[in-house]
Amino acid sequence: FALWAAQLRYARRAQSRIQAARAIAHWGDETSVRLLERTVRHDPFWGASAEAAYALSRIRTRAAFAALKSLLNVRRPKVRRSVVGALGEFRSPETAQAILPLLKRDPSLQVQAEACRVLGSFRDKRWLPALKAKLSQPSYWDTLAGGAISGMAAMRDGRVLPILRRLSQPPTSYPARVYALRALGQFHPLDPGVIDWISKN
Repeated sequence: FALWAAQLRYARRAQSRIQAARAIAHWGDETSVRLLERTVRHDPFWGASAEAAYALSRIRTRAAFAALKSLLNVRRPKVRRSVVGALGEFRSPETAQAILPLLKRDPSLQVQAEACRVLGSFRDKRWLPALKAKLSQPSYWDTLAGGAISGMAAMRDGRVLPILRRLSQPPTSYPARVYALRALGQFHPLDPGVIDWISKN
């Protein structure tokens, strides 16, 4: 363990630090959580920080959850997005409440979009209004609408089908239509008719 810990902190290559983060997650104790949390906050390469966040999510303890929750305020948006995704592995109302503020007002469009996808993956209809609110919010290349559409698709709820069909047609902008058509494909087990709809649009 000590060798992996040293590699995580001092290795020159980011890939070596990522390798160490994945190995340390197997221990799953509080020391491992602290080491990974430090890496998320302080590694010089955002990619290594992101991998450390996902390593924390694999520990699945209360300490790991608390560490990820505390990391929602990290400065780098790419890392923050990964923290949101990692928290999504802890499927609980507490997780949803933790990431909901980021969905509503995080400075990063990508973080907001990731929060949409995570909330949708919980398959809880309570979060549908929050996702629908993002559909009409302008963003570069429809990043927010795309995240909301992906989140709605993850719900696997037949009630979102009419919304997705509407979004798959003009006057919806091209990027959002692409997201909607991809999302509709996921509903084939619920409604085989979506295949004909997609082929015509």
